[in-house]
Amino acid sequence: MQRSTSVRDSTPTYDVFDRSGNLKERVTLPLGRRMVGIGNGTLYAIATDEDGLQYLERYRR
Repeated sequence: MQRSTSVRDSTPTYDVFDRSGNLKERVTLPLGRRMVGIGNGTLYAIATDEDGLQYLERYRR
């Protein structure tokens, strides 16, 4: 779940919960990324460049 941040803070931050609804961890992505999926130790994000092209990125623990 994406966290709400102040207007001055544009760093995307997400809370990750387990199946019981307990907060498992907090994930901060580099600027310009948007989380699109999460799996077993893997997070998928979309990065958009200055031309508007989008790239799928994979982050692993």
